[in-house]
Amino acid sequence: AGLNSLVALLGGGDYFDYLWSRRLRVEGRYAFPRVRLGLTVRHEEQEPVDRRQRRAWLGEAMRPNPPVEAGTLRSVTLALATGDGRRPLRTGPLNRLALEVEHSLPGAGSTWAFTRFTAHLDGAVPTFYRRRLEPNTLEVRLIGTTFRGTLPPQRLAALDGRLGAFAAFGAFRGRRGPYEGEQALGLFWAHDFRTAPFEWLGLWPLAERRMGLRLFGAHGRTWLADAQRAALPFSPAVADAWHHEIGLALTHLAGTPLRLDLTRRLDTPGWFVTVGLSRLPW
Repeated sequence: AGLNSLVALLGGGDYFDYLWSRRLRVEGRYAFPRVRLGLTVRHEEQEPVDRRQRRAWLGEAMRPNPPVEAGTLRSVTLALATGDGRRPLRTGPLNRLALEVEHSLPGAGSTWAFTRFTAHLDGAVPTFYRRRLEPNTLEVRLIGTTFRGTLPPQRLAALDGRLGAFAAFGAFRGRRGPYEGEQALGLFWAHDFRTAPFEWLGLWPLAERRMGLRLFGAHGRTWLADAQRAALPFSPAVADAWHHEIGLALTHLAGTPLRLDLTRRLDTPGWFVTVGLSRLPW
């Protein structure tokens, strides 16, 4: 969020859309030895926000904010997770599974009637040089969302794209901004060779600075019914065909935490250069 705000104020596009929400939320969580459960009951009064802000030093208007349906959301969300907990900067590989079901309560006054299912899987498997402190690792992230009923625009699913020139694992580097839809499926993978390729080539000055290579790819799409698309008061960014990309990253650039990515779109012509943060060992 902080990076997005800086990009927007400097003249880039705002990654997020916004709404007004007055809410009351009650949460309960319990951690078993291997499984974490969460239950959330929410009451939200939601309405669109008309953004008329301007960039103070550029004198430019921000892009219009897509409107949402005004109404009352009352829902219950059940969440189940196992494996590693959340890491805001995602330092190091993760092994975890998170499932979430949100069910709205029209009988209790909710404007909308829907059930939304979300699954999020992260996996990491050591491949080469397993005895090292930082072995070569294959990382995979799988994201899936589906639903029943009728989703309001503010509950559409999304697959992330890059933010300006910045991209993290779990986002399409070959697309600016997210894909949206009622349903979504995304697969993101990366094999981190770390310093091994430079060691094989005898480029020890690079290896000693922890510079490495990382092969990555991403595949996914979203779905939105024609009737829902026609009813929306804005044009959503839907991936009507599968997005495929593959790329190579230079990690720990010049001994820093920065990463430089070169990505090739496979479903449509295009090369993209992005930057990000390299993995840290903890």
